[in-house]
Amino acid sequence: MGTEPKSVLTTIDEVASRCDINEKKGRSLLSEGVIPSIFTGNGVRKRYYTTDEFIEYSKELIVRNSQGDLNEDSSDKEIFLSKYANSSIHSVSSKKAEIITLSNLKGGVGKTTNTINIAIALVKLGQRVLVVDMDAQAQSSRYFKKVSYKGNSILSLFESIMDRDSEPLDKEKILSKIVRIEDTGVTDVTLDILPSEISLTKKLETAKMTMIRPEKMLLDVISHIRDEYDFILIDTPPYPGLSLQLSFYAADKVVLVTEAEEFSIEGLESTIEEIIDIQTHTEKSLEIESIFISAYRKLKHQVLNRDTIIDIAIDKLGGNVSFQIVKDSSTVGIAQNLQLPIIGYKKKPRDVLTLSQPFFNYAQKIILNRNFGE
Repeated sequence: MGTEPKSVLTTIDEVASRCDINEKKGRSLLSEGVIPSIFTGNGVRKRYYTTDEFIEYSKELIVRNSQGDLNEDSSDKEIFLSKYANSSIHSVSSKKAEIITLSNLKGGVGKTTNTINIAIALVKLGQRVLVVDMDAQAQSSRYFKKVSYKGNSILSLFESIMDRDSEPLDKEKILSKIVRIEDTGVTDVTLDILPSEISLTKKLETAKMTMIRPEKMLLDVISHIRDEYDFILIDTPPYPGLSLQLSFYAADKVVLVTEAEEFSIEGLESTIEEIIDIQTHTEKSLEIESIFISAYRKLKHQVLNRDTIIDIAIDKLGGNVSFQIVKDSSTVGIAQNLQLPIIGYKKKPRDVLTLSQPFFNYAQKIILNRNFGE
């Protein structure tokens, strides 16, 4: 499960001491992003917030990607201090993007919040990330900018596929629909989004009547640009239909998002049943690899509901699922109102670091699995 940071480190001296390096090296590792961190201030007033877990993660990546001049008997410290400790360690794979769909058939459980914050954590760790918005409400599309993408969204790409007289899709046309968000609220972090629009659901109903295999459309779009990214995250609608089927059919893995509340758990169960149904009626095989439990408080009923969620995972998924607990906090709501990811809200860095930890934990896990897994 996601855990609280073992120890919050707030100064260069603390980081350097924990790594047994000098202050200059500590500053370099933090500023280059080798050690993930949240920071505030500028110049000499800059203050970094990181944790033991982040340091251990950085060491693991460096160990795995060392260039061979360090032998097997080298200590973690020696490898950590090696000349290969630079930001390039975070982009070591030439594989095509891994596609992850986030879902729950209950609305308001934090799908978009989780999608955006996982994406930002991945980008901060050096990954190339695309968010695909498959919800007609376009919450991911408008997370950073409250603008309409009518006529210039993923729907226009689907319409090209549906129109037999239209020119075939190519990479250039698809890339032209992707919006790059430069101002994410996190320094030196940009994010690509393939936006949605309000008429998406209605137009997709036409595809169900006119196409033999409409569920393949999203995968067809993504296949043209898959080599441009390390991870593609798909934000889904809170209701069944072709949009959801497209999102599952395109995915390599699924992340379920829920709150520890009765109706959210019902939505979770319905989502699992929807996935099982898709696997039954198509050749698609899907792995549900993680469940995010959002807005969690240690209230008696939420503790019981958390255990129910775990029981459901064991019963229906065999228990091969990791859990991340995202705590309830006013900071989350404030960040959303300011159109910022949680890590971009810096007025309470210690609180922000604790809230960001589950997203970084998951990001670290999937980076390591993608780059070094079986």
